[in-house]
Amino acid sequence: MCGFVGFVGHHDDRLLERMNARIAHRGPDDVGYFSRDNVNLGHRRLSVLDLSSAGHQPMSNEDGTIWLAYNGEIYNFRQLREILLKKGHKFKSRSDTETIIHGYEEWGIEIIKKLNGMFAFAIYDSVKKKVILARDRIGEKPLFYAQVGKHFYFASEIQALLQVDELKAEVDRQSLIYYLMLGYIPFPNSIIKGIFKLPASHYLEYKDAEVKVSRYWEITYSPKEQKPLREEFYCQRVRSLFEESVKNRLIADVPLGVFLSGGIDSSLVLAFASKNSSQPVKAFSIGFSEDTFNELKYAKQVAEHCGAKHYEFILKYDALYKILPEIMGFFGEPVADPSFLPTYLLAKLTRQYVTVALGGDGCDESFAGYVTHKNVDLANMYFRLPHFLKNATKRAVDLLPVSHKYMSFDFKAKGFISGMDHHPIWANFLWLGAFSPPETMQMLKKEYKHQFLLDRLKSLGSTYLREHENISLLDKILFFDMRYFLQDDLLVKTDLMSMAHALEVRAPFLDYDLLDFVTRMPSKLKVKGAATKYILKKAMSDMLPAAILKRKKQGFSIPVAEWLSKPDVWEFVQEVFNKEKIEREGFFDYQSIDNLLKEHIAKKRNNWRKIWALLIFELWFERNIKGRTTANETNASAGADLSGMSRPV
Repeated sequence: MCGFVGFVGHHDDRLLERMNARIAHRGPDDVGYFSRDNVNLGHRRLSVLDLSSAGHQPMSNEDGTIWLAYNGEIYNFRQLREILLKKGHKFKSRSDTETIIHGYEEWGIEIIKKLNGMFAFAIYDSVKKKVILARDRIGEKPLFYAQVGKHFYFASEIQALLQVDELKAEVDRQSLIYYLMLGYIPFPNSIIKGIFKLPASHYLEYKDAEVKVSRYWEITYSPKEQKPLREEFYCQRVRSLFEESVKNRLIADVPLGVFLSGGIDSSLVLAFASKNSSQPVKAFSIGFSEDTFNELKYAKQVAEHCGAKHYEFILKYDALYKILPEIMGFFGEPVADPSFLPTYLLAKLTRQYVTVALGGDGCDESFAGYVTHKNVDLANMYFRLPHFLKNATKRAVDLLPVSHKYMSFDFKAKGFISGMDHHPIWANFLWLGAFSPPETMQMLKKEYKHQFLLDRLKSLGSTYLREHENISLLDKILFFDMRYFLQDDLLVKTDLMSMAHALEVRAPFLDYDLLDFVTRMPSKLKVKGAATKYILKKAMSDMLPAAILKRKKQGFSIPVAEWLSKPDVWEFVQEVFNKEKIEREGFFDYQSIDNLLKEHIAKKRNNWRKIWALLIFELWFERNIKGRTTANETNASAGADLSGMSRPV
């Protein structure tokens, strides 16, 4: 697990060093450089496999015609290595990095399809005079790029690209619309105009100042079998594939542990990690003083059941104003998911003991674990009601008393109703976001047409919907959750918050062999009646205490609504939303913000999601855009440490 940067079209040692210094947190163990033919690569290494200097990057083949900078882990690298050895390839290290190089020599770009793991990499092929960027199937590892004339730039994080003077740090207004509606910015856009995300399961070829992006894999929901098989078959296969996935992710030359929330997903990861480990596994959990958010008692129960060594950490409300500005320095663009705060502190605690942690990301999106998934049929029925019945329901729900408690009935009911003017697919997007299209228009002081914002939303994945009309409504929603919410929100949070502490996090539920099997299952095996993740719970019924398996999903979040009522937190929020500053920046309508704050504190409405989304944007903008000049000067100085560098000429 590492980070890398690079650019093509000119040579500038100081720029390369400055970009690489900006991602130093991703790889504290080694630093390396490569420059030739106006192709430049920089790398920061976190040593996990083959800790020796033989794993140094950028890495080349024997004759120096192919160079690689890589971030991630390839779990089937040993099998690929054996195949390549039989074909006559010679290896100088035990690292998975070298497998990619020799695989590219043998199979060309087809090597990507053979890799099982999480990865992003850049290859310079000096014979074909081209640079290739690639990203893993689900998007666990990030990769950004930008083109300015005949200059092409790329990096593991946006902040590294902001070191490039040619790139203006200008907020993309269309991406800001997405952010307000969804809470994140869907690929290929980024919050910075001119900077793009390479989508998951895609590769990019850059040659002769031209960019070509291609897809190499897609999630498939069409079943392989003509007729559904017995439940026992699906149970056995799910269990076998998941256990194999966990075993593959236990491979490391450094200490390893598990993130444990107390929910089913992470608990199953710990259960199978413990089953396949020769010694007690270290498990790490974070809790809260607020009982309705605190899952530590469940995490402790699972840790004891699995014989794990358990470490706990309590997150207090003052972390909101003490740590948030610091965390924003690791975000290339704003993400309104409040769980990044506990994830950041959990990663900090975990890194004191291990270098690698396994987590439960991806389970809900593949096995259907969210409340919205079991309400798909209800949502579809409601969507088809006459307008007068919808309006009557809305009026009744709006009269419910406001509560700031976790997932209170009024919060869930009002959230459900807010999206129900739209088809359940688009309602699902809006449920997870902060602002409805009309609210977005009001907040931005723009005369956008309501339909314009909806059309932008519906453009996401429209090609997939046209090509997969026959799959179930639940599977369509799961596709969007996987392709957008997971990729551009949850995995971004996990990567950035863990790598901020040089901690590698692996996700067994995102193994593509497992995903390929689960996505093709009949949807009735994912949601059965009121039971979400039905087949997973049945397959794993003997692995966890019954009380854990039967728990309602709680979710990994923080009590923002309650914390906002704390006097010192409220003072911090009001300082961030300073009227003069808001009006000077020109993004939002100050009066609309002020109304949100007053409604919330008076408990007329629970506006925490909206306030949080605006708060994160303002803190991100202050730290990364307004402070860009100072940061560049600091990083230019930091980039002078060239220890361990290699720069072939």
